[in-house]
Amino acid sequence: MPKQLSISIIGAGRVGQTLGKLWRDQGHTIEAVVCSQIASARKAVRFIGAGNPNPQDLPKSALSLLSVPDDELPNAVDLLQRSFTDLNHAIVLHTSGSLSSSILKPLRKIGASVASMHPLLSFSSPKLAIDQVAGGFFCVEGEKRATSTAKQLIKSIGAQSFEIRPADKSVYHAAAVIASPHLTSLLSLSIELLAKCGLPEEKACEVLLPLINSTIANLSKQGAALSLTGPVKRADTTTIERNLGALAATNPLAEQVYRMLSLQAINLTANSGSADEKLLEVIDQLKKKRV
Repeated sequence: MPKQLSISIIGAGRVGQTLGKLWRDQGHTIEAVVCSQIASARKAVRFIGAGNPNPQDLPKSALSLLSVPDDELPNAVDLLQRSFTDLNHAIVLHTSGSLSSSILKPLRKIGASVASMHPLLSFSSPKLAIDQVAGGFFCVEGEKRATSTAKQLIKSIGAQSFEIRPADKSVYHAAAVIASPHLTSLLSLSIELLAKCGLPEEKACEVLLPLINSTIANLSKQGAALSLTGPVKRADTTTIERNLGALAATNPLAEQVYRMLSLQAINLTANSGSADEKLLEVIDQLKKKRV
């Protein structure tokens, strides 16, 4: 566990509240909790169980966590610049998934050590996230002293960390978006299609969950290529054509998604060494545009 730190949180939304409470429970001192609205700051303080909501003078904490939306990060950096002439020995972390630590460069000029630490988790609410962080992963990149502290803080709350190059941050974030919010969007298409079959949303979720969970279990045990099942894996052109026809008549967006994901499934099939000549017919079929 890292030595006890004084921490200020700028932007105490779902991520800021969750980390604030977890760190407070580890014995760290939460000093300031800054939000654009005082009511939001007070709500965050109540959840965290510590902190001064929107103090008139920002304290020079050992660590400042910037957990604001990406577009507001420059404003958060500006707030620290206006508040302090030097940040020697201080650490500043931000939690953006798509922006690298380079956005904190102005703070390096006044002595801060900077890094980013993005939770690779879905924070739908702080109350739920509290129990989901342990066992999760954080993506870390930045200066050595800041990343070292970030890793210790991450480990202290039962999570793990991995590092990437700053230049890869946007690709990393795109991968994360596909894996979580886009997965939710994808599954919502399945739910909508099952609604066409007469299943209410709650029932559709119920019947899909065992399928989803078994897919994830297979993925965790043997990787993507070996976990793939379905008509592309079997090179079943008749079924693919039937599915495309049904989707074209029911939900054209779902048809497009089906085509694109099937092309990725072909890549997986080829990578697993199980591709055959019939897949060429599947590829032609998927690339055709319906008139």
